[in-house]
Amino acid sequence: MTDDPDRWSRIEALFEAALERPRAERAAFLAREAEGDADLRAEVEALLEAHVEAGAFFERAAREIAPPGGVEAGERIGAYRVTGVLGEGGMGTVYRAERADGAFERTVALKVLRAGRGDVRRFFAERRALARLDHPGIARLYGGGVAPDGRPYFVMERVEGEPLTAYAARRGLGLEARLALFGQVCDAVAYAHRSLVVHRDLKPSNVFVTETAEGPRVKLLDFGIAKLLDEAEAELTLSGVAPRTPAYAAPEQVRGEPVTTATDVYALGVLLYELLTGRRPYRLEARARAAMERAVLETEPTRPSAAVTETTDAEASTLPAPPDRLARRLSGDLDHIVLKALRKEPDGRYGTAEAFGRDVARHLGGQTVEARPPSALYRARRFVRRHRAGVAASAVALLAVLVGAGVAVWQAAEADRQRDRAEVEARTAAEVSAFVTGLFATADPDEAAGDTLTVLAALAQGADRARRDLRDQPAVRAAVLRTIGDVYRDRGQLDLADSLLSEAAATGGLDGPARADALEALGALRLQQGTYDAADSLFYQSLALRLEAFGPDHGDVAAALVALGVLHRYQGDYAGADSLFRRAIATRERIGEADTPEHATALNDLGVALTRQNQLDEARDVLTRSLALRREVHGDTSLAVAETLNNLGTLANKAGRYDEAERRLVQAIDIWRYVLGEDHPNVGIGLSNVGAMYIMVDEYDRARPFYEASLEVFRSRYHDDHPEVAFTLVSMSTLERLQGDADKAEALARQALRSYAVSLAPDHPYVGDAEHTLARALRDRGDASAADHFRRALAIFEEALAPDDSRRYSCAAELAELLAEAGDAVEARRLARAALPHAEAAEDETVVAMARGVLGRR
Repeated sequence: MTDDPDRWSRIEALFEAALERPRAERAAFLAREAEGDADLRAEVEALLEAHVEAGAFFERAAREIAPPGGVEAGERIGAYRVTGVLGEGGMGTVYRAERADGAFERTVALKVLRAGRGDVRRFFAERRALARLDHPGIARLYGGGVAPDGRPYFVMERVEGEPLTAYAARRGLGLEARLALFGQVCDAVAYAHRSLVVHRDLKPSNVFVTETAEGPRVKLLDFGIAKLLDEAEAELTLSGVAPRTPAYAAPEQVRGEPVTTATDVYALGVLLYELLTGRRPYRLEARARAAMERAVLETEPTRPSAAVTETTDAEASTLPAPPDRLARRLSGDLDHIVLKALRKEPDGRYGTAEAFGRDVARHLGGQTVEARPPSALYRARRFVRRHRAGVAASAVALLAVLVGAGVAVWQAAEADRQRDRAEVEARTAAEVSAFVTGLFATADPDEAAGDTLTVLAALAQGADRARRDLRDQPAVRAAVLRTIGDVYRDRGQLDLADSLLSEAAATGGLDGPARADALEALGALRLQQGTYDAADSLFYQSLALRLEAFGPDHGDVAAALVALGVLHRYQGDYAGADSLFRRAIATRERIGEADTPEHATALNDLGVALTRQNQLDEARDVLTRSLALRREVHGDTSLAVAETLNNLGTLANKAGRYDEAERRLVQAIDIWRYVLGEDHPNVGIGLSNVGAMYIMVDEYDRARPFYEASLEVFRSRYHDDHPEVAFTLVSMSTLERLQGDADKAEALARQALRSYAVSLAPDHPYVGDAEHTLARALRDRGDASAADHFRRALAIFEEALAPDDSRRYSCAAELAELLAEAGDAVEARRLARAALPHAEAAEDETVVAMARGVLGRR
């Protein structure tokens, strides 16, 4: 070997590079890279040979040195003391252990290589793989080493819980809840795949469910036979090694072919099949390994909807619903989704675990799925299912599809909501159903372009047809127009929604409840457009009509109270909103509707009102209850869940829990982007909230792109004087001031105030925020008019906000400081005394120092 450092560096670099390549390719690689230097090539080859021999030596050592027995309770391995056995793995035993060196307390799962095993390199590969994975759905690796007897070990997160299928069966989880948990599994596997790690042994015992404050969460265990995609031997295969769990093995594993991420997708398909049907895809007379492998290679799995009709009594007890009803739920999308994941050829499956999870999420959201042929009629069915909640609120519920002679007939299901209107509602719903069926079945093929017809394109045609074909049926016409208008409003296409909802509300001949529905829909649009006075009138009319028709104890009345409460919140009347939301919640609890999506909505809106009133503990409790109910009803990736995640993120930001705030806000944005698109106003709201979070942690450069993206979204959808546009301008004004540009901060604040003058009442808290922001910019510039704007802001805050709201007491202290400098000591001291106790209670050191400074002046 050479003593020349430069020469040694060259040898070491070539050695490391050669190790990254398959052994069969190393000779050609060295011949090319050594560039004719035979001595250099020989030295690297000698190192490579020594490396291979060392590996063989350590494998022999593991066989010869490792004692035949296991680890005894009380025995210490590394920094941990073994306290019991958790289970047996493919390569070793997993022990429960506790930290024993006094550094800190921790109970862990400690995996020790089984005596006599010769797969040391694979064991260390497992450690390297796990060390790269940092995801809440994957058990964490804390460390590892070699025990005194020569056996390698590693230390992992101790996961409390039970296997996914057992958890679902014992808890009696419904179909949506099971699919939501499965979505978490896909998310964790997709993360591992992006980190270039394949699990290779996914099965229920490696997928645990744990209980958390936020609900059940999935944890993936045991990447014990995972193989890094970028490792040196890198064909992603252990040729000749039989799969450890044949029942979950993919055909290519059984054949001994290279394993890819598609192998995990297949195992996920088996897992979902068992989760939904209580059994595995193949019903075998013999349990022999050969029979199982033959079935995996040659037999097509039974459709899940058919499998549940053939379950044993024991299997039926584990199902999410009675077999006959479950068969109807599985038939269609879920049959196609599961069978796509279970295709024999890897290329026929989902391309990624992420795509698999996305299709499950789309099914939960009522959207078209990749596994189904995208026909126009199929898209129509998904539209009706996706919007059935909004349609039900309009007494036009469009539910399950019956297929006969190739024609789908939509059936209505709202008749039992009000017995006195049952016959009218059923007839109206049937007529609307027939209209929507015809809309999708007979759409103009020239405009539809075959299967590329989108729902929104069909709706555009449908509005014209409703006006033309339903002239003599005003109630049906109004219901159709309102339904289509609601869809446009949900998608943020407010101009298209306006003409339809206005026309529906102006339709004559409607009974009281139908007119109330139309008025409320138009009011929701006016609220989104920022014209609060118009919304106020519409919501109060709707509430009056419903009270007249139903009396106070009715779900529709509770819904009207929530709508009115949201308006009060937007108007800055947080106490009034709080009262209305509590009345709605009490009504639903009184009439036995506390487990409904509408109840979750009321809880969500109350949580927002409490947050705005600085009642953060109660707000967190209420929003957490809303999130749990919304997840149970809608699944993890619904728009309702995204809304509550956003509100919890906003609350966490206000409470100073910034890591939680960022996590929840990003989750909400991801759902909104996925379901609604990049330019939906909800995405703009989420982006703005992330920007606010970065300002709170003084990361101004990171906040700027979020505010700029938010402003771009709002300006693309709203007019320049819309409150959301002005709100973002105020936030950007704050950012500019904090980064030292008081001139730009002043200009943005004044622009926001001009917009608010068009859209909001002069005493709205948002106007106070803009005045406060402008006052700060002027103060920084030494402009004497700053005091006037502080006074205007404080007058609004004193009227609208609680005394302990930080905006109110900080504004008072800042004005006090300015007045003290100007010589108005009496007023300055009065304001400082008012602000000080609230700042001290909030441990707001900046404002405390400001107020005490004023009070300490002579």
